[in-house]
Order: sequence, then C-alpha cells, then structure tokens
Amino acid sequence: MHPFKAPGPDGFQAFFFQRYWYIVGGEVSNTVLRVLQGDALPSSLNDTFITLIPKVSNPERVQQLRPIGLCNVSYKLITKCIVNRLKHVLPDLISPVQSSFIPGRQITDNIIVMQEVLHTMRRKSGIKGWMAIKLDLEKAYDRLKWEFIRDTLTRMKLPHQLREVIMNCVTSPSLRILWNGEPTERFNPTRGIRQGDPLPPYLFVACMERLSQLIETLHMTGQWKAIPITRGGTQLSHLMFADDVVLFGEASIEQAQVIENCLTEFCTWSGQKVNTQKSSIYFSPNTNEAMMVQICTVMGYSRTDDFSIYLGVPTINGRVTCATYQSVIDKVDKRLAGWKTKCLSLAGRVTLIQSTIFAIPAYVMQSAKLPRSLCDTLDRKIRTFLWGGSSMQRKPHLLAWAVITKDKDQGGLGIRSMRQLNSAFLMKLGWRLQTGSSTL
Repeated sequence: MHPFKAPGPDGFQAFFFQRYWYIVGGEVSNTVLRVLQGDALPSSLNDTFITLIPKVSNPERVQQLRPIGLCNVSYKLITKCIVNRLKHVLPDLISPVQSSFIPGRQITDNIIVMQEVLHTMRRKSGIKGWMAIKLDLEKAYDRLKWEFIRDTLTRMKLPHQLREVIMNCVTSPSLRILWNGEPTERFNPTRGIRQGDPLPPYLFVACMERLSQLIETLHMTGQWKAIPITRGGTQLSHLMFADDVVLFGEASIEQAQVIENCLTEFCTWSGQKVNTQKSSIYFSPNTNEAMMVQICTVMGYSRTDDFSIYLGVPTINGRVTCATYQSVIDKVDKRLAGWKTKCLSLAGRVTLIQSTIFAIPAYVMQSAKLPRSLCDTLDRKIRTFLWGGSSMQRKPHLLAWAVITKDKDQGGLGIRSMRQLNSAFLMKLGWRLQTGSSTL
C-alpha cells in the first residue's frame, strides 16, 4: 500500500503499520484471519469517512461531487485479501467486452474497438441504419442493491463463507461525511458500495456482467441485432468499462424497444438508473431522419453527431488534424502554467517533465498516432520549460535536443522525443495484436 495515502477514521496511515509491523503485525494478522474465517468485523473497524471530490471547477450541486471513502488500513487488508483471490477467477467469469479491473485486459482494447466500430458505421450504406448508444449510469456505485450483490455472488458460485465475509464488509459500514474537514453525524447506508475500498470495483464489475449476460441472451435469441464489423464476421452488441457502457444495434423502433426493455429490467433488479440527460445516440449516416427522431423519442436520449470523448480519448469522426487532439496541448499548457520555473532547478524541471508531462500525451499515444506537428509542438513546449523559458520569454538552450533525448548512460537526460514515444507505444500495440489471442 502507498504509505501516505489519506488515513481513515482511526488516523493511522499504511506507513505506521509498515514501520512498526514488528510490534503490531501479529495482532493485525490475527484480526484479519478471524474475519476471513467468518467472525464478525470488530467494532469501528469498518468506520469510514466520506470525502467529496469535485468533478468540475466550481461545483454547485451535490451531483457534481464524487464521494470517496476513506477506510481504515486494517479493514483494507481484509478486502485486499479477498480481491487477490477474486483476481484469479474473474477473467473466466467476466465477458471480454468488459476491460476494467480484469487482469490481462487494458483500457486501450475498448478504445480501439470503439474507434473501429464508429469507422464502420460511418461507411455503412443501404437501407438498414445502425446506432451506438452511450449510457450514463447515475451514481452507479451508490445505487447498487445489496440483495442484487448477494444474488450475483451466489450465481458466481463463490464459497458460502466467502460470500458471507464479502456481504459483511458491504453491509456493515458506518459513514461520516467530511464537510470542511469536520466529520458530520454518523449514519448507516442501506444500499450502494464505496469508492476508495479495494473490493467494490470488482463487485461492481461482477454486477455489470449481469447486464452483459442479459444482452448476450437477447442477441443469441435474435431479438437484439448487433452491428456486424465485417460481412459475415464478428458482431458486437456492447462495450463496457466499469460503468461506462456503449450499446450497438440496428436503428429501428423494434430494436429501440428491445434495448429499452432490457435496460429497464436490469435497473429494476440492480437499483441502477440511466441518466437520460447525459446519455446520447449516434446514428450511421444512412439512417432515415424520421427514424432517428422516433428512436430518440422512444428512448428519451438526445441525438449526437460526435461522441467527442470516449474513455479520455477523442473519438475520430473524420480526418485527423491537430485540432482533434487539441485537448492534449491544453492539458500540458495548464500543467506548465501552474509551475514556477524560476523556483525549480534544472534537475527539478527534468523530474517534472519525466513524471508528469509525459503522462498526459502518453495515454492517448497508446491507442492513436498523433500528427507529427502535434508531437513537435509538445517537444517545443518541453524544451522551453526545461531551459527555464516561457511563452513570453525565450532562454538559450545549452544542449542540442538530439543529445538531451539520449539515455543517461549515453550522456543525455533520458527525455524522450514525442515522435519516438508514439512509435514505441504503437509497436507495443502491434505486439499485443499479434500475441494477445484472448483479448477483444
């Protein structure tokens, strides 16, 4: 565990247990083992602070705050042990369309498949139109019914004792909200799972698999008409990354009703709710205009010509230009503007470039080839920051860029060129396509 993450209600961070394990290790281990063997959780062990993280710059409503749980380290040890067991069986229980929290699966799989499906839809011709529905589940973690979680664990055929331990962890928390740093009155939840605990993400993925199974059943019986990627080839009905769900189907009133009934049934079981204001539908260009209007009316979602962003990466809706990935430049500028160059040494600036600046474009580079001019712009901003300059003032560069981008053992600083970094990520992707036979 990270030694200095935010502590839970007992005030002890993981560093305390790591440093003084020779003193407290025996008692902590015995407590964890007793709980895993079926004993009730000790009093106050599952107490949790809820801190509210803003989703936007200036939140004005509760919906714009994300509740994150701060659990005690001793409790996290229990759920971490359970998670380490579940990781071995989840790849066999969760369908390939779900990429989050499953060992061996990557978020880039969903991003690339999504791009390919949208590209296929844009090239569709003929009478039959197709649609992609991007769903937004409102407060997905907080709405899960505990009965639904228990039923899901039973259908997974987990051992009875393990199911009881998991449900004991889910149903026993005592919560207090941190408001301006002060905890409010204690209350006990009656549904939902916490973000900030190692176990809930895996429980949520298992529960979302119930929706995936429902869709697959409708597809196998012919009620759900999935989109064919190639003629006579693979058909895709949906993609999932945790609570980020995209559905694919034929653009018809009958299909809209089938999808709506499927979602209503799942929401009734699980307690989930689709946010109609944030959900949208993208239609292939050959879809009849009147049909688009009728489908949007039936489902209650808005129509869109571009999903804009999917899992943090722009969805390509035409020719790729620098404007397509302008958000990458904006994020880098925003990060550089927050640092005072004069207060940093050369070594400090190099460290910040390698640890922070590279992470922003690297995520997009793993699934897309950025325009060369965009890569050159990023390199130029990095060079300016490295030598202490700014957009308004240019400082002399003491070494050639070709020398700086060499490895440290060759006399460079180990800063990578953006073009080379992009090529390396794409080569890694090519290797995964050749060797990862079990991936989506």
